[in-house]
Amino acid sequence: MLLDELFPKMASPGKLSNSSLVPLTMAEEEKQIGIVIPVFHEEQTIKTVLLGLQNLNLPRVRVYVVADSNTDPTLAAVESFKAESTLDIRVLVQVSSSGPASALMLGIKESREDFMVFVTGDDSDNPNDIPALVRILQDGYAVASASRYARGGRHVGGPKLKHALSRLAGYISFFLLRTGTSDPTNLFKAVRRDFLESVIIESRQGFTIGIELVTKSQIYSRLANKETPTIWNERSLGHSNFEFFRWLPSYIYWFIRLIQNSVKRNLLRMRSRIEQ
Repeated sequence: MLLDELFPKMASPGKLSNSSLVPLTMAEEEKQIGIVIPVFHEEQTIKTVLLGLQNLNLPRVRVYVVADSNTDPTLAAVESFKAESTLDIRVLVQVSSSGPASALMLGIKESREDFMVFVTGDDSDNPNDIPALVRILQDGYAVASASRYARGGRHVGGPKLKHALSRLAGYISFFLLRTGTSDPTNLFKAVRRDFLESVIIESRQGFTIGIELVTKSQIYSRLANKETPTIWNERSLGHSNFEFFRWLPSYIYWFIRLIQNSVKRNLLRMRSRIEQ
């Protein structure tokens, strides 16, 4: 309740007037969707996650499940699901790296789809929000963010300190930095392939690729990001693999860069308006 009073729900802003991408030769509706799921001992939840994706009945979708090793019991659960599913699933296993950051990088490297969506394997993210994320990309945005703190969104459960810090970051991001999202730290995002190929992904810890994408979109004046509300639920099965204190410095680093890039973008826009 206290968090709700301090940081009220944030209404999404309209599309930035100077947001556009190079015209595409393929109709947006025909573009392929890749969904990357980094996993680590998610055998209790992965089938529910995959079933939710299957029930969307989205055309031209491939799911990449990325594990740290062949011995992860999650993979047996995935194979069991694949045997009775029509969902296009590809299993990837890291060789010389481990952790969610490198898993996401491997998924990006091995995929070719036009739109990429990042989802956790613990059943916290709501797959029903994926069509809304994809529609944002179809409208020309570089990054689409699922926001727990936008109007209509909700954060249910989880550690209070983690919740408080992510909400504070969202408040600053939305109201002060004008980034277009009130939930930059959330992994649950979609991104265009052409934008991914225009930047170098640097994240090496945790799920910081989410805030990195928002950060880097700020310095590309012709690219924008937009959010859609989501209801996030703390996992009900299994053990959380989120290493809060170990990954916190990386999140702080990217938030500082988000501030720098946002200030730079806003100054450039002010200069452009003055010159006009």
